[in-house]
Amino acid sequence: MLLSRMFLCILLWARVCVGLSQDLRFQVLSTDDGLSDNAINCVHMDRAGYIWIGTEKGLDRFDGQRVDRIPGAHFPISFITEDASGVLWASTKDNGLLRLEAQSRLVSHFRHNDGDARSIPSDQLTSVFDLDDTTLLIGSRELTLLFMDKRSHAFTYWTDSLDLSPAKARKTSLGRTGWCHAITPLDDRYLWIGLLNSYTALLVDQRTHKIVRHIVVKREGSETQSCALLHRGIFYNGGWQNGIDAMPFTTMEPDQLLWQPSPTVIPTPDEALSLATLPDGSLLAGTRASGMLRIVPGQQEITYLKRRRTDPYSLPSDRIRCLFTDRTGTLWVGTSNGLAYHAPSVWSITSNRIFSTLDDQQPELFFHRIEALGEHGIRAYTSNGFYTQPAAGAPITHRALFHKGKHLQPTVTGRTTDGRDLVGTEYGIVIGDAADGGPMEDFIIEDGLATKHVPGAMFQVRYLNPDTFRGEPVLVIGTMGFGVYVVNPATGRMLMDAMPMVKPGVTARALVTSMARGDDGLYRVATADGIYTWDLNARRKDPTTGNELPMQPDSILLASAAVMQLKLYGDTAWAVTRDSRLLRVIDRQVASFNTPWPVGSMNGLEADRCGRLWITTDDGLIRFDPQDGSFIRVPVNDGGEFRKLTRAITSLPDGRIAFATNNALLTFRPEVFDSLPPMAQPYLDRISLAGYSLPILNGRVELNYRATALDIEVSALATGLPKALLFEYRMEGVEDEWRSTDARTPIRYAGIPVGTHRLLVRVIDPFGRVGPEHAVVTTVVIGPIWQQWWFYALGVLLIAAGLYGLYRYRLGQALKLQSVRNRIASDLHDEVGSSLSSITIGSQLAVQLNGPGNEQVKEILGRIGETSSESLRSMSDIVWAIDPKNDQGEALVKRMRRIANELLESKGIDVSFNVSGGVEELKLPMNARKEVVLIYKEAIHNASKYSGAGTVQVSLHRRKGALAVSVKDDGKGFDLSLHPDGHGLGSMHRRAAALGCGLTLMSAPGFGTMVGVEVDLGQLKD
Repeated sequence: MLLSRMFLCILLWARVCVGLSQDLRFQVLSTDDGLSDNAINCVHMDRAGYIWIGTEKGLDRFDGQRVDRIPGAHFPISFITEDASGVLWASTKDNGLLRLEAQSRLVSHFRHNDGDARSIPSDQLTSVFDLDDTTLLIGSRELTLLFMDKRSHAFTYWTDSLDLSPAKARKTSLGRTGWCHAITPLDDRYLWIGLLNSYTALLVDQRTHKIVRHIVVKREGSETQSCALLHRGIFYNGGWQNGIDAMPFTTMEPDQLLWQPSPTVIPTPDEALSLATLPDGSLLAGTRASGMLRIVPGQQEITYLKRRRTDPYSLPSDRIRCLFTDRTGTLWVGTSNGLAYHAPSVWSITSNRIFSTLDDQQPELFFHRIEALGEHGIRAYTSNGFYTQPAAGAPITHRALFHKGKHLQPTVTGRTTDGRDLVGTEYGIVIGDAADGGPMEDFIIEDGLATKHVPGAMFQVRYLNPDTFRGEPVLVIGTMGFGVYVVNPATGRMLMDAMPMVKPGVTARALVTSMARGDDGLYRVATADGIYTWDLNARRKDPTTGNELPMQPDSILLASAAVMQLKLYGDTAWAVTRDSRLLRVIDRQVASFNTPWPVGSMNGLEADRCGRLWITTDDGLIRFDPQDGSFIRVPVNDGGEFRKLTRAITSLPDGRIAFATNNALLTFRPEVFDSLPPMAQPYLDRISLAGYSLPILNGRVELNYRATALDIEVSALATGLPKALLFEYRMEGVEDEWRSTDARTPIRYAGIPVGTHRLLVRVIDPFGRVGPEHAVVTTVVIGPIWQQWWFYALGVLLIAAGLYGLYRYRLGQALKLQSVRNRIASDLHDEVGSSLSSITIGSQLAVQLNGPGNEQVKEILGRIGETSSESLRSMSDIVWAIDPKNDQGEALVKRMRRIANELLESKGIDVSFNVSGGVEELKLPMNARKEVVLIYKEAIHNASKYSGAGTVQVSLHRRKGALAVSVKDDGKGFDLSLHPDGHGLGSMHRRAAALGCGLTLMSAPGFGTMVGVEVDLGQLKD
């Protein structure tokens, strides 16, 4: 009884106050992102971490990067579950049961068939639950509960006894009230089953399958129990009625079968169709048409989360169809207009909008500065005055800064040495407290040149600091356009100025953006032209005249750089520039650091307690760690709404970092980003050719060389990130540079060269980190038959065989030719030579036998003998020429010596031979050898017959690829003009032409004769 009263007290707060707030922000998936339909019925996370989404038109899978529709599952999905073996089961509203292999995505469909008693008894299913290793429990609109044996695919009915087991299955006797609305595990032990129109729900022990309770809640309109939740010892129940029933779970005694408590009712404006919890202990209820309720025990309000048309981060619809909180703490909200999801890690940066409405009537603020106010407060200096938030979550107040009818735009505050508060603005300086809202006074500066800087005129103040100059109090003022002024705060008279123009008409150095005074008394001045150090009290005199010079900066630390902001921490100054550089200045040494990705202009910076720098840019927030020199991106929530950031950033006393942009004040704790999500690993999702998926075996896919456009889809499992991952890829052997894409855009290749190529992919996460490369698939492009290795090998073999056959053929031909030559030589020698010899001998014998009286017969016989002898010698030369054994030059030399002996020495003419250059090793073709011998023989013959010489010199020389043969005598010679074709000269010319050369003939009366040829050996052919 005491416990019940305590429980009621805990819940009474729910009636106290009802507020409206958007404390949860959502990212949204819709059909634009690939969903099969925007009406979401159920959500499930499998053991691998994939999100499965059941819609009115099918089953989808989401890995955090892309949505994939499951082929063969295009039905209204009512519920999804996963059994112990990793198989997914999905019930449909009117198309039976689906079984899905998650890896292969193969779908099996179980539908009712009137002609098959073994088919599923009903197609109208509401839910499915993996009861044990062998059995599924299925909720039906017609037959209450069904059992399916996962091994045999046999279906049975549930009995309405107290035993929820298939062994006692039969048709229920509940009749028209047999509609099972939902099956929900309350914890590891108890299973809740909600029924339609019976005021009743079942509580089942999952271990014994026994019904341990009929939960009967009889109150007006609570006939249907459609959702339930056990949270922190309280049982919550919702249905087709307004209000959520809440009761202590411990009041259900084990032996009590029927229980009719009087529950506490949490009021709702509409039917509660789904329940869920958040990691912070909040209870969430989704309603039919009134959005979502957030109920936090211990607080005195119910928070309504509804669709706001001007807020893209609100719910996409107020019609909530399902709620689901996954293992990572991400909340998934299925609506009639898309799937909203809230990942707490994404929304680590708190945004407080300055204006309560998001309409176009509100001014677009420009933030000059943001500063800490007290322990937890923030004050922003804007183009519309001051905006102040005194504490985290507190309302933001506004104070405009008007002076003499002009809006001055505060930029900085300061105080003089006599205690007066100053406010620097875009239009001069005013005296007064920025916080109290009291009247302001003019602070007029006289520069001694008949110019007065009066509030209201252009005088953009960026720095105010009291100091002393030569022992007197002064005010140091940094401005955009006038450099640095040193002013007497009492009189407003300028004592001197610093940072003058570099040259007339150039104001870059005078555009002071930031200043900081170090403990050493030196000022660091950041301008649109660089960074300078400046000593206020340094005296400078002209060495010639001794006059004091105008104040100048001590040294230029960095020139020609537009510095946006500079801050000093100890002895180290950090600055950011318009061209995306982070600068570190220690003493007079400047180091520069660049981000690995473009960020546009760096606008502001602040250090946290660990010394890490947080930098606002034109493309979001980045963090720099001086310890290792690394940068990371820090998406401002989902990286969409707050992207172009201003220079307004500071640290708060409680450790938070605060910055401002886009009409909002933002704060976060830096330590939230100390531990970043692990890098996701890319995987191959699909590879297709001309729209048809290709089979992948052991990470390899084979393509024909005629393949045209190849589409490769890669993704990575990583939910709960601020933004989708990017992927860099390159294919080995195709490209050397990395290209980038996202998971929704296929990688396309056209005309991949023949060979084996690995596709390398690496992930770039929203924090700018680049993961290691992974080979996601190997493509093997099979070339045409003439480009296959075996084709080349076969070609080489065929060519080798052809060459060998040609060699054998030519060898055979050569052998045949050799045989013919041998046979001809033999026949000529044996037959023709024998005949000519017989004729010669016969003619000589006839001459001897013929009497002396017949001189004419003797003459004829003499001519016959002489002709036959000459023919015999010529035939001998021809036989010698065609005989293969005489191919070597040595045989040539011997033959020439023999001819000389026969024709010259017999007549007493001396013969000398000069052979050099390796003539004996020379191998001459048959025809060439014959022509050379016959030319030589004709020359020797002429020398022996006509020259009257006493000596003949024969020369054979081999030089530079040629054979030179000459015959020279010391005889009487002759006049070449008188014998142009005599002595066989025409025959020798023809034979020389056949050798491809000319005949050399030199002679004159009384000077002997020289006959020669020079044969080009390279042109000789057999």
